[in-house]
Amino acid sequence: GDLALTQTIMFGGLGINALVFIFGLRSLRHPIWRSRPTANPWLLLAVAIAALLLIAGLVAPVLRPLLRTTPLPAWGWALIAAIGITELLAVELVKAWFRLRSASTHRLRVASRSGA
Repeated sequence: GDLALTQTIMFGGLGINALVFIFGLRSLRHPIWRSRPTANPWLLLAVAIAALLLIAGLVAPVLRPLLRTTPLPAWGWALIAAIGITELLAVELVKAWFRLRSASTHRLRVASRSGA
């Protein structure tokens, strides 16, 4: 296989992972679709700048020797996007599991207090 291409995809995947993780964990109690994305404009600005720097690191020829990246084929970009989507889904599934577990524990406590 092509080591430089693999390293470039991993670089992009780790970068997108961090950016998605920030939004996924903004609230541990609520799913991402219930959060207000504009509640913290500084976070939005920081993530936008980081995303632009990540993209620049992947596409700017002047940065390629420094970062040891290589041009990505379309499937490489799709794989990086899939990493981000998978990360977000995993975070949301774990949050949902904890919410369900917490609600179940709460119901058990209430039931035991009421003598049911």
